[in-house]
Amino acid sequence: MIVSCDQCGVKLKVDESKIKPGGSKLRCPKCQSIFAVYHPDEQKPAAAAPPPVQAPPAPPRQAAPPVQAPPPPRPAVQAPPPPPPAPAPLRPPAVKWQLDRRKVVVADSGETTLSLIKGLLTQAGFETITASDGVQAMIEIEKNRPGVVILDVALPSIFGFEICDRLKNNPESSDVKIILIASIFDKTKYKREPTSLYGADDYIEKHHIQDFIAKKVNRLLSPVTSTHREEESFVTPPPSEAQVRERQAEQMRKEEIKDFPVQAPVDAQQVEAARRFARIILSDIALYNQGAVEQGIKGDNFQKVLSEEIKEGRELYNSRVPVEVRNSMDYFADELDKFVEKKKRLMEMS
Repeated sequence: MIVSCDQCGVKLKVDESKIKPGGSKLRCPKCQSIFAVYHPDEQKPAAAAPPPVQAPPAPPRQAAPPVQAPPPPRPAVQAPPPPPPAPAPLRPPAVKWQLDRRKVVVADSGETTLSLIKGLLTQAGFETITASDGVQAMIEIEKNRPGVVILDVALPSIFGFEICDRLKNNPESSDVKIILIASIFDKTKYKREPTSLYGADDYIEKHHIQDFIAKKVNRLLSPVTSTHREEESFVTPPPSEAQVRERQAEQMRKEEIKDFPVQAPVDAQQVEAARRFARIILSDIALYNQGAVEQGIKGDNFQKVLSEEIKEGRELYNSRVPVEVRNSMDYFADELDKFVEKKKRLMEMS
């Protein structure tokens, strides 16, 4: 019979008669391994199944760690407080204007008034710079830095007493001497001096310009300023000179009030004349009643405190302004409201 080696598979011829019951062992001549050979009539025992491969034992189970309470929340990290603001740089002390004592700035909307004052001051040896409204006056004052400023209280764009407030409340310009020109819409009414001058050093009424303006300027520039009022020593001029002055006064009145053109319908020239006349009236009320004006502004009852003065001013306005102009708009009331609002702003800033 032919058998095969279990290890190398070589085929070997074996005599069946020599095989023992239950099988005989045979050595392979090739690989020398020993394997069993069985008689063909015997059942070859099944090969024993290999032992099952056991999985390695599982590692011992560790007890779960105890559940710990979550840690308390950390307090929010607050940003550090901002550093204190840097101190504002110290404002340098105000530097006083270097005033030119030979210069005088004169501001008035009337050409006759400007020409008259300029001629009188030129004869007295002063260099006179003129302006026709409040804005131009401020420009010339800043530019020339005069020793004396002469201001009509009813200047267009900025009242004269408003310019006075600005100059006197500014440490740089507070040394400038200021003369206010009173418009005097009814010169027979005011036979007294103003109770206050909005910080001005003196005032003059237009009908006294020729007599006293040069004296007032010289007095304010003198080292020792006298409180003597030149009007108290007024001497009536001779008749011939009085007539010249009367003509000058009449021309100044016409320029100041700017007589209304006789034409219809109402035009811009008539409107501007009405507004101008209302401002003249209000400037006189302000000049001669400063205490009452400030009381009325602070108490928000301006028209009540000055009701008598406003009534008189309104009557004068109505008597001079044509009815067709008054019917187009109440310019007096409008200028009055503007005046009150402007005074409020000035008082809040001071």
